[in-house]
Amino acid sequence: MNNGTFVALVLTGGAVIGVLSAITVVYASKNPSELTNVTLPTVQTAAYTTETNTFIDDSEEEHEGQNPSMNVMGIYCKDKVKIKVDPIGLKSTSVTVEWPGNDNSKAIWYMSGRLNEETMSIDYENAVKRVITYDRHGMEISDIEIYTSGRGKMTFTKEGMKWDEYNDEIARGMVFRLTRSSEIEEEEKLPDELGTGNMGIYRTITTMEKPDVEEFAYNVRKAYLNEDWDSIKNLIMYPIRINDTEICDADEFAEYMNGKTLSKEGRRDMESESCHDINTSKQCLNLGEDDIWIVDINVGSAKHPQLKITRICGIQ
Repeated sequence: MNNGTFVALVLTGGAVIGVLSAITVVYASKNPSELTNVTLPTVQTAAYTTETNTFIDDSEEEHEGQNPSMNVMGIYCKDKVKIKVDPIGLKSTSVTVEWPGNDNSKAIWYMSGRLNEETMSIDYENAVKRVITYDRHGMEISDIEIYTSGRGKMTFTKEGMKWDEYNDEIARGMVFRLTRSSEIEEEEKLPDELGTGNMGIYRTITTMEKPDVEEFAYNVRKAYLNEDWDSIKNLIMYPIRINDTEICDADEFAEYMNGKTLSKEGRRDMESESCHDINTSKQCLNLGEDDIWIVDINVGSAKHPQLKITRICGIQ
């Protein structure tokens, strides 16, 4: 092999180093007319997931048949949350969770484990959670590791997959449906009118730029209509009063909103809200018909503007 160029395959994400036994590859020379066959020696099997830095060595075990997780592999969805399940090696499973937020951020969990064929479940203790934040143009501006060694369990049934997440308890046994790739929705695009028109319309209540204000309001509206209380709970300035009940923090909010739904009037009013040129007559962003009020808690100070919800109505 003279002056040749070696052609390599690079695997990313949940990479798998498979069994290479007497495999013939083609060595491509700089001279296209020259081709040399190279036989690789046998290499032991291993599985590696770069996201979790987890190395699972299967080389010393006896295996029969395919990886059991081939029976549950795929993408499981609920609303905008996507969970991707992939076999790695001969017995291990890689799981990636993408959970979009409502403040230009996305939480991602990476974990791996082995499928228990008797219980049809995966117990894991190696989850890495990261939160990625984007600007209004979709460019990544931060990537923060929240924790490692996260624990949880995923159980597969005929209804789908139930996720019990023990660190944040964000999923609370939610069931995610196995989804064909053709059914997965594309990322929702913001209405074209948002951020256009009079750029100074919100200057009396915030120094935040109009496109960012209206995008924040639009995401709050979306979470409200989806009854996505887990996303809303971190956007509130506490204490807050809902239906004559004072709520002091995010945990109390989550407990109070368990089982709550929108009233017919609340849903109707919010569905008609465009989030463009929002009503500010009460020195706040007034969504719907007084259903949600949003203020900049840092207005008048040198701090960076920060929008927070101060009123939520239309709940029953």
